[in-house]
Amino acid sequence: MVRPLADSLASAERAALLAALQVCGGNRRLAASRLGISRAGLYVKLQQHGIVR
Repeated sequence: MVRPLADSLASAERAALLAALQVCGGNRRLAASRLGISRAGLYVKLQQHGIVR
């Protein structure tokens, strides 16, 4: 079954956020840096995906 592109992208983004947080021991500044986004951008993406830490 083929999922809509938006769903696939959202799923991949969520997985990348969670993986970065895990690898960085929950350090959001470091996770944002590893993902190549700003810390503020990370907070926005975490909120969009309902990730609370």
